[in-house]
Amino acid sequence: MARTLHDGVLQTLAVVQRRSPDPDLVDLAREQELELREFLFGFEPGRSDLGPALRHAASKAERHHDLRVSVILGDEPKVGDDVVRALVGAVTEALTNATKHGDATHATVYVEQPDEGGVFCSVKDDGRGFDDAATAEGIGISRSIRGRIDDVGGRVEVDGRPGRGTEVRLWVP
Repeated sequence: MARTLHDGVLQTLAVVQRRSPDPDLVDLAREQELELREFLFGFEPGRSDLGPALRHAASKAERHHDLRVSVILGDEPKVGDDVVRALVGAVTEALTNATKHGDATHATVYVEQPDEGGVFCSVKDDGRGFDDAATAEGIGISRSIRGRIDDVGGRVEVDGRPGRGTEVRLWVP
């Protein structure tokens, strides 16, 4: 069923969003697409499945920040609730920062399980980026991203590239 709806209804909603001159129709098509994706991919609050939780966070970012978000998962890692909460919180903050500070219009969330174990997650946006050396790290990065990932024994890299967006890289054991 998910494949049939993806290949039909979701594609039609995407075409409506791209081709319609009516902003209200575009908004309605986008909202319906997001709700259908959440239903199809099985998000339920409190579950330990990282993929649906990240897709839900991406969906919320799209609704609240006018940001298109692609979520790409390799084999979905099985992780505990604490890691899901930490990653989802950090990714949510990275997406908020992408629009709030970088004027991004698109972001990609990529997740994989490296051969050495754990989880790697990247949030890369098309915003204006920033100069790491000339910009002090704010509370959003230090507490909402680094703090969450530190709490589960992970590490964070933030790569701001002026004029080329920002990438936040997260590793958790």
